[in-house]
Amino acid sequence: MTVSAEKASGLNGMLKALYRSPLSKPMRPALRRFRRTRLMPAHWLKAWRVFQILNFRYGYLRSVATETPLDGDLNPNPWYTYPALEYLKQLDFRDKTVFEYGCGHSTLFWAARAAHVVSVEHDHRWYQSMATRVPGTCELIFECDSDAYASTIERFRDGFDVIVVDGLVTGRTRLKCAKAAVRHLREGGMIILDNSDWLPESSRYLRESGLIEVDLTGFAPINDYTCTTSFYLHRSFAFKPLRDRQPMPGVGAQPYNGEAGAMAERQAAEARAVTAA
Repeated sequence: MTVSAEKASGLNGMLKALYRSPLSKPMRPALRRFRRTRLMPAHWLKAWRVFQILNFRYGYLRSVATETPLDGDLNPNPWYTYPALEYLKQLDFRDKTVFEYGCGHSTLFWAARAAHVVSVEHDHRWYQSMATRVPGTCELIFECDSDAYASTIERFRDGFDVIVVDGLVTGRTRLKCAKAAVRHLREGGMIILDNSDWLPESSRYLRESGLIEVDLTGFAPINDYTCTTSFYLHRSFAFKPLRDRQPMPGVGAQPYNGEAGAMAERQAAEARAVTAA
């Protein structure tokens, strides 16, 4: 239990004891109103904990100050919603190939996780800046024409496990990118559409292409409003978890395993099976 949680629990206990006291009977209506009001100290302690989780644990405040999407440890984050990032960080991409429309901190994020990353960028200055920062497993392509930008993926006949539709938004560029992405998605892969709440036709096209849509709405680095990052999963999607547990407790979660015994039994049985083989 955190310090804030302990304080909140103590205040709640004191108020309950006061409420149950025979001397408080005339005051009970007022106490009930106070307990439900926003002036209740325990409510503010919980709100303060939420503030700490978002601003410091997620790294939101540093992202706002630097205008750079970073996590709580100052590592580069894609500019996706925090719920989307929580999900992606649980998956094993070490044998996956990624294609991105739009390079940036997301490219660094994917480069640290995937086998190979291809990213197309329309802003030449930003392209030059990123070219000095990405590792050898990344291939950056500059393309300023919107049609050529959307069709860049056509150069790669083998397709990709993950395709991110982001970056250039001029005209109908993201809709064109979404259509190209469907044709080049490998079996069992996923397409990520960022800002999908602003792109209803792109979202509709991906959904009606037979992909399973999962919308993850919430706060994102830098922004002072909520937005949506959507996943469109191939029907045979089955990416493996990075660890032996999914979901993992998220940022700011209370770590707990209500099935620790069952988990230990399964792990022991798997170890015996490996030894027997």
